[in-house]
Amino acid sequence: MTDMKIGGMAPETRELSKAMKHSPIHKEKEDAPADLALLGGKKEKPGIMERAKVWVKSNVTGEDGGHSRSVSDYEDKTGLIVGAGAGIGGAVGTAVGAYAGYQEAKNDTAQVEWKTRDINDPKLTGYDHHVYEDGHYEQDLVGYETVREQVGYDDNNEPIYSERQKPIYNDRWEVDGYWHRFSPDIDEKKVGSYQTPEYKHSSWLNPITGALVGLVGGSAVGAGIGLVVSVINKAVKGK
Repeated sequence: MTDMKIGGMAPETRELSKAMKHSPIHKEKEDAPADLALLGGKKEKPGIMERAKVWVKSNVTGEDGGHSRSVSDYEDKTGLIVGAGAGIGGAVGTAVGAYAGYQEAKNDTAQVEWKTRDINDPKLTGYDHHVYEDGHYEQDLVGYETVREQVGYDDNNEPIYSERQKPIYNDRWEVDGYWHRFSPDIDEKKVGSYQTPEYKHSSWLNPITGALVGLVGGSAVGAGIGLVVSVINKAVKGK
């Protein structure tokens, strides 16, 4: 038979109720209404910057709760990232450009075009004469200058001076010769014409030019993508 107390609670029941009240489970249940109120209340929708930070934390830094890692684990390798992007982009661009050039070369056709050229009869009608002097500078000794300089102090703390003779030179231009330039004045009179064949391709793109264009374009695009990734990495490290 179980002992019961009318109008009150058994001692064992009171001790059990007191222990459950101070247990973590009971505390979590007490805090639950506040969390539910927060979820159920009106909350301002996060902006673009906040959503971007959340995306970066989940996809770049790995701070997704499951396997969090510090942003400081990333090293500053901007040059390496940009170089890798340029290398990969250049390789892909070269391959794509070479293939496009190959496809264009298969359909390329060469056509012969005749270009008309003039036959001229040149006649000398005069000339222009220009003279340029050539030479160098020489230094002539014209005298000396006394220069007084302080070299220290004596026992009475008086300055000690030293004098020396400094040579004085004058620069003199020495002519070595002259340069003569003659520019002819020629008049040409057309006396006839002739034609020469020229080959013209229907497309300028071929595997070589396509590869070069793809290399330059792919490297630029790859370097740009690498720079963007590096900027994102730096921005995350700075927060």
